[in-house]
Amino acid sequence: MIYFIQASKSRLIKIGCTSNVRERVWDIRRSSPEDINILKIIRGSFKDETELHKKFKSLNEYSEWYSPGKDLLDFIEKLEGVPYDDSPSKIIRFEIPDELHRDIKLYCIDNNITMRSLMPELIDKGWKVVEAINDDTLYNDDGTPKIS
Repeated sequence: MIYFIQASKSRLIKIGCTSNVRERVWDIRRSSPEDINILKIIRGSFKDETELHKKFKSLNEYSEWYSPGKDLLDFIEKLEGVPYDDSPSKIIRFEIPDELHRDIKLYCIDNNITMRSLMPELIDKGWKVVEAINDDTLYNDDGTPKIS
């Protein structure tokens, strides 16, 4: 999926591609000093993303972030987006010491897995869940986390 997100203060637009939009947007929100708004999500590949980066090269500010020029905004407006639920209710946070957080992320990248996929193992090892919203997509009827 290709996503177009906009930073609330700078108004810069990020053009990115991911197989897991919810997780990617959450990661960007967590690491950004600005609020992030989703403009549009469309079906597309990393090749399509590269073509979009080339198309809007003149608006590029930094990495995958672009100035909100009229051409880009008009382009996004005309796209037929796919439905996307921006609800944060599927987020679970663990109390992870800062010095381990980077190592865990690198482990996930090296092993091509998501941090979320480690949830059952972290619970088994006694990691403390500090935020979880009771969402039936995450929990069984007895309140235990679903393992996918």
